[in-house]
Amino acid sequence: MIRRMRELLANRKSVLILVLGIALATRVGAAFWWQARLPDDHAFAYGDSASYWVLAQHIVQGEPYCYGIDQSPVFRTPGYPLLLAGLFCATGTNAPVIWARLLGAVFGTATIGALICLTRQLFDSRAALLAGLLAAVYPGAIGMSVFVLSESPFCLLMVGQLICWVKLTRATERRSEIGWSVAIGVLAGIATLIRPSWLLFTPFALGVGVLCGRRTRRDMLHATLILLAIAVTMSPWWVRNYRVTGRLVVTTLQMGASLYDGWNPTATGASDMRFVSTFYRAQQLDDAAATTPPVRTFSERPDQRPE
Repeated sequence: MIRRMRELLANRKSVLILVLGIALATRVGAAFWWQARLPDDHAFAYGDSASYWVLAQHIVQGEPYCYGIDQSPVFRTPGYPLLLAGLFCATGTNAPVIWARLLGAVFGTATIGALICLTRQLFDSRAALLAGLLAAVYPGAIGMSVFVLSESPFCLLMVGQLICWVKLTRATERRSEIGWSVAIGVLAGIATLIRPSWLLFTPFALGVGVLCGRRTRRDMLHATLILLAIAVTMSPWWVRNYRVTGRLVVTTLQMGASLYDGWNPTATGASDMRFVSTFYRAQQLDDAAATTPPVRTFSERPDQRPE
């Protein structure tokens, strides 16, 4: 038996399948366990999950892409709602939430595979399989795979972008360099449409590379192609936002509330967004008393309040 186990472990393909199997099994099991703790088949543990779910239903049903107290048209970037909308096309808009959790489990398992690929590029196969095994059983990674949140697909795109970046640094042909640069930008753009905060990473990494590297024409070409690919990938969202708000909104209009959540005088590090309704009610009263029409959309005006 021990000899058989040694032979199995010596076969890296078998170990890879085993690691991915462990990753998928733990995530599927966690998905059912977590859903069983909630009141019914359509319950969420987090308010953000409900917003993604409703926006996805709006997409499938052809309704306006709006959510929130103010029915903001730029409440969430569309990446994760579009994934859920694809799921709804197959299961129906009234599908049990467990289907979304299982979709997250698949993305989480795929992320383990991508992590193994990235680690193999940087080190060797043994390190890659060890990294994959650790990530497969890491509780935080398991949890983020089964909550109906954008982290699961985002992590796959994030690791995929890093894989392409490693490929770019090792490319020797101009065509490959252009291809990997475009791939980095496209993945960065899609990842930002799923998790808006990722918008800052790629320009920051490129800036560090330019400042600390040789700053050759080749490096500048790569940076230009990456940024251009990001802009092209995100441009449909920018055009749509300009049409509905009258100004350029790069990601969403929720940055003010998120910043106040983390930096207000009573902040503890935990998220508590109950203040939003208070701010919105106060803004509605101010709007009713105003003698001139507002310049900005309602979603933007609470961000300008002095409180």
